Amino acid sequence: MKKALSAAMILSFLGPLVVFAGPETSLESFSLAVSGGASYPLGSRFQDTYFSGLNGGLTIGYRFSPAICAVLDIGYRRHGLDHGLFSSYYSVKGGDLGVFSIVPGAKIYIPSRERFQVYLLAEAGLFLTTVGELTVSAPGFQGVTRPKETESRFGYVLGAGVEYFAMKKIGLWGDFRFTDVFPKSKDGEEKIHLRDYSFRLGARLLF
Repeated sequence: MKKALSAAMILSFLGPLVVFAGPETSLESFSLAVSGGASYPLGSRFQDTYFSGLNGGLTIGYRFSPAICAVLDIGYRRHGLDHGLFSSYYSVKGGDLGVFSIVPGAKIYIPSRERFQVYLLAEAGLFLTTVGELTVSAPGFQGVTRPKETESRFGYVLGAGVEYFAMKKIGLWGDFRFTDVFPKSKDGEEKIHLRDYSFRLGARLLF
């Protein structure tokens, strides 16, 4: 009876360690990843004002355990302004939207002993939005120029992805992300609520 009880206690202690043990390639502490993809605006005002755009990023990671990886995601995406909003009568130049982001967060890996892994992602941080200089003109009309506008906002990112360890220190991954950048009012002027979803593909180097 005592042997059975001892065995049960050992299994209860080692069991979770076995379940959460990942493949050897995933247990390196530091990683550096690059990625690129496309972002698609959400919400009627954002969708009606800007086109879908490309994104790119650099991610620094530190894996505390097989299940948790802290990340710092530095990214940039750009959306072109829909000049058709001004009708075909006007000539429009500029006005594109750029979003630079620095967002810390964490990846939560679903335990697996395979090279193929699934993870959930949560991030929150700073987003720097820039609307380029915009010039509107028409025949017989001198034109009006609005200067470039830059402001900082707070936002968050939620997502999920998959990663495949092609080699001992190289992982290939892809994910789906939802980003919500909160609007910021200035002198009573309502700003666009920047929400989008994006797809990204990338490679990660382990150290």
